[in-house]
Amino acid sequence: QRPRGNTSMVQIQDRHVFIFQGMSQQVQPSLSNSIEYIDLGSLDLSSFRTAKWETLLTQNTDFVMTEPRASSQLSASEILIFGGQSNMTFIFDFSQLINKAPAKTQNTVQGQTAKITKLSAQLLYDTKFCIDSDFSVRTFGNYLYSIDGMNKNLHVYSIKDRQWNYSRLDDLGIPDDTS
Repeated sequence: QRPRGNTSMVQIQDRHVFIFQGMSQQVQPSLSNSIEYIDLGSLDLSSFRTAKWETLLTQNTDFVMTEPRASSQLSASEILIFGGQSNMTFIFDFSQLINKAPAKTQNTVQGQTAKITKLSAQLLYDTKFCIDSDFSVRTFGNYLYSIDGMNKNLHVYSIKDRQWNYSRLDDLGIPDDTS
């Protein structure tokens, strides 16, 4: 894995770790449309330090990273990826990836691309997750809550309706502790 900034990471089943986009120090076009992952469950203690991250390419041209995105596990087989330049929302179906051992060539999964689906729902307010601020994502019931620390907004995603809503933190009575 190359050094990156402005990335988003999701851990699945205390075993699989996915890293979404972000800019590397050596900006290469293939890095802007890829997902990197590692299966920690396949490693023993002696191979942990030398383990290589795998690269999964994406075919969805809307999924090109130009600004930081956020991500969170949505279900047993899906990750929600949101934000970025156009505040788009995507679903990454990882079920086939973690349920079978892919053939590997030079740390790129051969013959497989990430199944990324663009949803019609977009964030309602401009966000820059992961850049110069922290963000937090939690799921309660049918709702995913994400706090954008840079713009001081609470974004709420209805999993059932696949729609976004947002509120300013100060409108909710949450003081800005940076003053």
